[in-house]
Amino acid sequence: MLFVGIDVSKSKLDIFIRKIDKYFVVDNTVEGISKLLKELKNLEISQIIMEGTGGYENLVFYKLVSAKYKVSIVNPRQVRGFAKASGKLAKTDKIDCKIIAHFGEVFKPKVQEVSNLKIIEIQELLTRRNQLKNMIVSEKNRLLKNIGKVSKNVLSHLKWLEKNVASLDKEINKEIEKNKEFKGKKELLKSIPGVGEVLSNTLVLELPELGKISNKEVSALVGLAPVNKDSGYFKGKREGLK
Repeated sequence: MLFVGIDVSKSKLDIFIRKIDKYFVVDNTVEGISKLLKELKNLEISQIIMEGTGGYENLVFYKLVSAKYKVSIVNPRQVRGFAKASGKLAKTDKIDCKIIAHFGEVFKPKVQEVSNLKIIEIQELLTRRNQLKNMIVSEKNRLLKNIGKVSKNVLSHLKWLEKNVASLDKEINKEIEKNKEFKGKKELLKSIPGVGEVLSNTLVLELPELGKISNKEVSALVGLAPVNKDSGYFKGKREGLK
């Protein structure tokens, strides 16, 4: 059974298949991922492992899971810790995908659920909403610096942005309403004073683990839990993850 490591970047995917020592690169596009699927087609793949890269992994994850492969998305910090412990300090895309594959074979990380595909689709709606909100802030700042025709153009763009944000809010709410788990969590969150529509949507979508893991695990997940910094007699300051 073979373990595959994929180092994901914005433009390309570096892939390494352990045991047969096969390394190749494809574009991080629909066409490139089709080439990847052809390479894997006749192989006995046990698990495919990739790092979370803030969204660049979503397309290849969607295609691989749709093709019935077992896929794990792991924390890059864990992989780097494994690399250092293994004495592999050099860092290139080719080396990284080899290390990711080795990490997967040793630790066999949890396989992502198929239901995560839908979560990703809704998360993308939320991400797009937030992007448009940032654009609104930028345009409002420009409005203070311009007069005349430019000012009218900015105002027109602001109306378009606000209309699209409202449309995305409706779409996000509709998708959450369809999901019993999300809907229940959202209602519970909104019962807390100060937690409104946008915050509850964000928490439900960005932290789907809520309700399934302890408060300490949630704190560690978002980087708020204090981490021990002890060695021998030295007792270091507890620090949150950065």
